[in-house]
Amino acid sequence: TLSSDRPGSESICARTGCWIITKKVNEWYRKGYVTAENFAYQSEDDTKEICVGGTVFANFGYDNHADNYNTAIGVNGDDFTFSLVTNELGDNNVLQPRGLKYWGWLVHNAIVTSIAEANSDSQTAEDRKNLTLHVNRNPVMGMIRFETDSDESNINTKLDEMVKNQNTNIFMAESEEACEAAFNEMIAQAEQIGMSTLEDYANQTYPDLKARYDEILAGAQ
Repeated sequence: TLSSDRPGSESICARTGCWIITKKVNEWYRKGYVTAENFAYQSEDDTKEICVGGTVFANFGYDNHADNYNTAIGVNGDDFTFSLVTNELGDNNVLQPRGLKYWGWLVHNAIVTSIAEANSDSQTAEDRKNLTLHVNRNPVMGMIRFETDSDESNINTKLDEMVKNQNTNIFMAESEEACEAAFNEMIAQAEQIGMSTLEDYANQTYPDLKARYDEILAGAQ
């Protein structure tokens, strides 16, 4: 959530984007593309093991996976590889009027995490070049933090735990209707826990952080 011309609009956009992703994962589950075991994995090592072992056809993750997996596959002497899907899935003009946007890392320093790949010919570097045309970065969002043991911090902890408990039931719903009902129930629980409190805090905090960030940029020029 961040401040915008329409109070609460960013929150609505985030929830809408979350629902679109959730619905797609549920669709893949019902079609058999995602199994129940996928939701039990505890680390990326679990995913890497089956990917490198050649028992999956696709993996949804961040952009380094293909390069890293292909290195391990080559060491094993196997004759298959993974390729990043970097093409746009649809016209950006369809998404923008609805306020939908790519929701990436909020706290990473894009320069530091990308510089190692800047001059390489890896799939990761090519993917980041493609994304540059479509991504509008806003580092200020990553500056919004909650004080330790504050009401906001406690609410955030409760929300994280609730989402972990509810996610699997939503993804593994037997129909799209059941998936949507479970998702809406999760949103209702989030409101009861205090999600709006965090949204208000973020919207109140953002303008001051943005002003200070702009001062830093101006001083660096």
